[in-house]
This record gives sequence, C-alpha cells and structure tokens, in this order.
Amino acid sequence: MRALDDVSRGYSDIDSGSQVLIKDGNRKLIASGSLGKGSLAELGSDPACVFSVAVENIPSSDFYTIEIGNRKGMTYCKEEMQQKKWRLELSLG
Repeated sequence: MRALDDVSRGYSDIDSGSQVLIKDGNRKLIASGSLGKGSLAELGSDPACVFSVAVENIPSSDFYTIEIGNRKGMTYCKEEMQQKKWRLELSLG
C-alpha cells in the first residue's frame, strides 16, 4: 500500500511482494522472502506504510545482512539478532 507520491520520492522498490534477501557474513545468499501486504499506521505524527515479512529456515551465521528492494543491506551479528528475538523494525525516510 503506497501513497501515489511515494514513487516520485524514491520508494518505488518498496511494495507488497518486494524481495527480501538474507545473506551471511560472506555476502552469500542464504534465505529469501518477500514483503507482505502493506497497511497504513501512525508513527508519531506521520502516517507510514508498514509491511511484515517472515523468512524461515535461516542457516546459522556469525553475521546477517538483510536487503529489501534496491536498498543497501543492514548487517547484524548473530548476538544482536538473538537479543532482538529475530525481529527487526526498519524504516525509510
């Protein structure tokens, strides 16, 4: 679910079905998934589109890089992922 002006603001790669890649510390693809249906949410005073994704059966690695759409990947060590209980909240903008 995207506002019409999101494409002009550079978010055309983020939408339901956008690819989510999980890579290990050697940048090797180890798992993948896709964004679910977006929903409108209020984050503070700004509206936002929120997507969920679940990627299962991710092999163990010391580091994980999560890439969504055409975005630069975010890297987390295994301990960080365990502390976050394998749940991430990422934002754009």
